[in-house]
Amino acid sequence: MRRLAFVLSVVIGSLMLLVGGVAAALIGPDDTVSASPIEVPAAAKVAVTAPDLFPFRNTTLHLTAASTGGAVFLGTANPVDVDSYLSNVTRYHVHRLGVGGGTGSVKDGELAVPGLSPETTTFWVDSVTGAGEQSLDVPLTGDLFTIAVVPVGEPGAISFSVGVTLGGAFRAAVGVAAVGLLLVAVPLVWRRRAAAGASPGEPGHPGVREGAADPQSTSTIEEARNAAVHRAQKLSVLGFVGAVALTGCSSLPQPATLPTEPPTQVAIQLDDVPAALASYDERNNAARTLSAGSFDPSGWAAADMGPVLRSDEFDTAYRKAVGTPEASPPGTHTADAVYSPAFDAYPMWFMMVGTPTTDGVEPDPAAATGRILVFERASVVEPWRMSRAVGLPNDERPTPLPVGPASTASDAQELAAVAAMESVRNFLATGTVTTVMPDENLTAVREDFARDHDDASVGALTVTPIGSAEDPTGPDGAIRLVAVEGGALATITFDYQYNVYPSAGNTLHYTDGAFAQATGQVGERQTLSNKSVVTVAVSIPDDGPPVALNSWPFPVL
Repeated sequence: MRRLAFVLSVVIGSLMLLVGGVAAALIGPDDTVSASPIEVPAAAKVAVTAPDLFPFRNTTLHLTAASTGGAVFLGTANPVDVDSYLSNVTRYHVHRLGVGGGTGSVKDGELAVPGLSPETTTFWVDSVTGAGEQSLDVPLTGDLFTIAVVPVGEPGAISFSVGVTLGGAFRAAVGVAAVGLLLVAVPLVWRRRAAAGASPGEPGHPGVREGAADPQSTSTIEEARNAAVHRAQKLSVLGFVGAVALTGCSSLPQPATLPTEPPTQVAIQLDDVPAALASYDERNNAARTLSAGSFDPSGWAAADMGPVLRSDEFDTAYRKAVGTPEASPPGTHTADAVYSPAFDAYPMWFMMVGTPTTDGVEPDPAAATGRILVFERASVVEPWRMSRAVGLPNDERPTPLPVGPASTASDAQELAAVAAMESVRNFLATGTVTTVMPDENLTAVREDFARDHDDASVGALTVTPIGSAEDPTGPDGAIRLVAVEGGALATITFDYQYNVYPSAGNTLHYTDGAFAQATGQVGERQTLSNKSVVTVAVSIPDDGPPVALNSWPFPVL
């Protein structure tokens, strides 16, 4: 029994000594276990990781990167943002990691490095930039993210590695090894001392075999054996308890269930809206100054896009035709309500309700109408620009849902919005009301076309949803749609055009000379063409028919 205890203690101790020693050597004093460095192929100067490489939480990644060209940027961000930033860049895409490093493939692009240096952008969650090897610690939370390594300045060969930081792991490994050493050393020392101190004829003396003891000493010998076994068992138990206690000092990675759907990004967080509007106001005010003071339309594209940009360009052409430069006091925009969906790719957009104000002009407290404004950005590094604008009665303002998936329209709501688009188009083209009840302004647009014109007739009416006919709710479509409390809110925009013809033997002319000059229709003519864009705000409730809340027509060139 004593020999069994001795062997058990030595075997267990040896295993603990071996495992603890190897673990301590691999982990090191920084508590980090690192895989072999990933060498990026020469064809790529930028490296990124797949967003689903790290299905763990409750631990920290330790990242290191270097570039032979000099400074290097190492950062983490939402995969949608990184994909947008590097969309036109040749990059090495790491899709598997192991102790021996990583494997991946090169995705070709037109650029070797991004046009905008990464450290000047603001979408990164964590990042570090500098010459030589750079390190970054990233806590794992079970969320999807992408690691990006980008040279700063002169491109060079990129290498990076990924490690796992286990708090207290090195101390635990050393402790396990120490306990293992104790389990090996103590029984050896104890046995040697027991043998050296035994008297001739006593158990343990080299000249006496166990089992040949004097019958009178049997009870004493048995007690000694039991005590020895008890000490060995106690020592083993203490060793295991000590090892478990020491190991418990480290935080071990826990598996996490990653989303199976493609990663998404919220268009804008509520806290970021004031800064986005301040940036827009700065660009918009500069464009207004150019337009009003020198009839220069070049500033508008920095602030606006789509239908709003077309309206801006008409406004500048009309001002130029009038020919009187004027000052343009700056204006500001404040959001009263924000509707921000989630997207799996750029471009993306958000909708807000607010009322613009102009310096020196007191807002009308009795005004019953605010504005629905849609802001879009084509990529993660581009600013927000206004694309749609339409009035909204204050008592019709929908209640926003939380930003992200909750504000993202469902498939059923998208189908309802497309049906509403067709209903509005049909009303503008024929005057027939179907599923969408028209508002006062929408009715006025239709009546302006259908009214009697003295000595003239109208025709060649076309009503076309702007953008893509294949995907009207997509980024190039006519519809901008958000989920709101109780349903959805949509803006739907149309190109609206018709001609006016004189009666036989007559001609026509515009009485507004500036309008005629701006549109290139000066003097007596056989045909006058009217072009505009019409944006309609439509409420799509879950439990009722859609309703047009308001409509704005804008003349365009």
